[in-house]
Amino acid sequence: MNGLLLTLHPNSATNFIRPHLLMSYGRFRNKFGKGSGKNEVQTLQKFYGARRLMGKGCLKNYINVELCEKVGYYLKPVLTADVCGDFGSSYEVVLCETSQPDNRLSNKLHKIEYAENVNGLILFPDYVDVNRVKRAFQSSFNSGKLSFEFYSWISEEVSDLFSEALELVDMLGNKTRMMMLMQLLEEPKRKSQYRKNFNPKLVYQNIKQLLGYELIFETEKNKYQLTPVGTQIVGEYITFVHKVKETLERARIEDGR
Repeated sequence: MNGLLLTLHPNSATNFIRPHLLMSYGRFRNKFGKGSGKNEVQTLQKFYGARRLMGKGCLKNYINVELCEKVGYYLKPVLTADVCGDFGSSYEVVLCETSQPDNRLSNKLHKIEYAENVNGLILFPDYVDVNRVKRAFQSSFNSGKLSFEFYSWISEEVSDLFSEALELVDMLGNKTRMMMLMQLLEEPKRKSQYRKNFNPKLVYQNIKQLLGYELIFETEKNKYQLTPVGTQIVGEYITFVHKVKETLERARIEDGR
């Protein structure tokens, strides 16, 4: 098995994760979610894993796919990945774990070790003991072929804090709300100023939501202003959107579009 070269199964195209789905957990969940409880935990993990890959510049990401070895005209399934990023000449797979490491995981890590063109990222809950895995695959972890991260934002029941953060990301994806927040980066605004540019009904609805998330507050002069947290979140979100835009433009140039 040394020198093994793997390739995505042709059927993987049906499980392609379009980049816009990674801008909103709600959209991602509607497309790929399968329910609540443990299934919800796994959906959250896959969303996070795919976002990690996109953050590395990979736009060709897939969910629940097989990597295969080409044997003559036949494709032999070798490794099942929760998420897989296609970097062109190599792949990075994300393995989403919800319990202590076991033989099933070890078998997958051995296959990644033997594959020349595959790296692996394992997502572990923060309560597991990974020392045995680190010892067993020490050279691969040292070389960077394998890596792992702990996630404290998920337990068997989805963390309220993480759910709130995802709701906030969805809320910021609304064009009108973001335009209202962007204007507050320049100076505080009154409702009457907003009503000149936006539907009055939307102004009241959005202000109520933004106050609820404590992104803005009302001053003594009846103007709305960003809170310190709101200023930081808006800045981080704008930075993230710009990074995604640059990555998309770079990919189009590389593809000759």
